[in-house]
Amino acid sequence: MKLSSGKRGAGLQGALGWACLILVLLSALALGGNRPVAWTLLAMALLPLFAAQIALDLARGLPDPARRAWGPALLFLPVLAWAIVQTLPLGGSAWAHPAWALVPEAPGRISAVPIRGQHHVMRLATYGMVFWTLLRAACDPARAWGFLRLIALWSGALALYGLAAAAFGVNPILGDSASPAVSASFVNRNSYATYAVFGLIANLAVFLRVQETSGRAGGARHRRAREAIERFLGGGWLYGAGVLLCLAALLATQSRAGALAG
Repeated sequence: MKLSSGKRGAGLQGALGWACLILVLLSALALGGNRPVAWTLLAMALLPLFAAQIALDLARGLPDPARRAWGPALLFLPVLAWAIVQTLPLGGSAWAHPAWALVPEAPGRISAVPIRGQHHVMRLATYGMVFWTLLRAACDPARAWGFLRLIALWSGALALYGLAAAAFGVNPILGDSASPAVSASFVNRNSYATYAVFGLIANLAVFLRVQETSGRAGGARHRRAREAIERFLGGGWLYGAGVLLCLAALLATQSRAGALAG
């Protein structure tokens, strides 16, 4: 059976998308992914997934939504290329950072600290790999809906953890570096505030979608109300609770900048 066959290709695409999303969500537990070891491990884990995604795209071709994303995706490449150039040795170029004059035996570079620039290149490349892999997987509406639900549930659970950690004064992930404000597993409360905004939006979107489904049914008002309650008790309450948890965690971060960034 060829890789490009419908059922097998769709199954592989789903596996790549779910694996990518789970890795990204789990990276939040590693101090919000804000450490070199965290983003390096994430990049190493995502690279084979991205390679498989490219192979799958070459075998199956691209659907219309992915083709329309080619323009913005290609604009990302010059940014990545320029970041790479800044870490390369330039010899006696006038573009070299003045700090390299202190070590004339070393080839100058635009970046004063090339290793940091290389880490930034790796992080940018990781963002690009995540974007393309999840975009391709989310071209299937049912799978995209599943992604959104998982993001909502994960965000609500992380908000609950952050609120509980702040209430009890014990944060097993952050340890002694935890601040009085809610930051969940993130080192920086501003970063978590932005994350909480995304979680709030995801939970609200799922909650409204679940409840909206019940409102489409015809019949008497009491019947529609009953169906709305059934939808809520049948799982909608999870996302309603997620909205409240993410909102409470967002307010408890005491971060206006992080909230606005979201």
